[in-house]
Amino acid sequence: MCVRSFALLCSLFVSIQSAHADIILVLDTNNKTFSFTGSDTGTLADNTSPDGDAAWYNGSDVLLLATDFVVSSAFQFGSNPISETTAGLGLQFNNTNDLIGIYVASFFAGKENQSGTISTVDVAFDYGSRFTGPNGNELISSFENTVLAPGFEIPIFDFAAFGGNNPTGFNPIQVQSAAAPEPGSLALMASGLAGAAWFRNRKQRGKRPNHSDATVPQPTDRTSA
Repeated sequence: MCVRSFALLCSLFVSIQSAHADIILVLDTNNKTFSFTGSDTGTLADNTSPDGDAAWYNGSDVLLLATDFVVSSAFQFGSNPISETTAGLGLQFNNTNDLIGIYVASFFAGKENQSGTISTVDVAFDYGSRFTGPNGNELISSFENTVLAPGFEIPIFDFAAFGGNNPTGFNPIQVQSAAAPEPGSLALMASGLAGAAWFRNRKQRGKRPNHSDATVPQPTDRTSA
């Protein structure tokens, strides 16, 4: 009973994680890599016709130079093949090596104004080796500390501010550390372990012998000896 209940709780934990509606940028600070997980549903814009596009940006000037990573292999729209996807992640730093902007842009061939789901593929991208030289460690630390700060997210980019059309329905991209599950996940696992322990103790109590109905030995009658 204990093993079966614990397995059920674990499967519930996995299903809740996989059903997460947002796209998540995951940082592995030990290996200095990032990846994407999750999915999101909405309607693509037509700013790069005939491609459909969706972009996210946290910063003040998208036109600033950035360190770019090609992440096309991590995104897919509906059944659109990855080979027809163009996507990038950019990091913008100021003169004092502070991260001041981060964007994720995705373009899907022939999908302008179409509604559907952007899904992600678990592919790791190395950011540690991109920042070398005397400022390398400082840039890496600024990137990690900024995006992993509580409440940080990358909202949908406002194409309309530049005279374009905005995609609709998509949520901001969330960010989390690969080494730290979300607080809700930790709570679920804790309740699962507590439940498993309760079932185990209940089962052990059920196996204890019940002496209330046992026959009490009678004293031996020695008068006849």
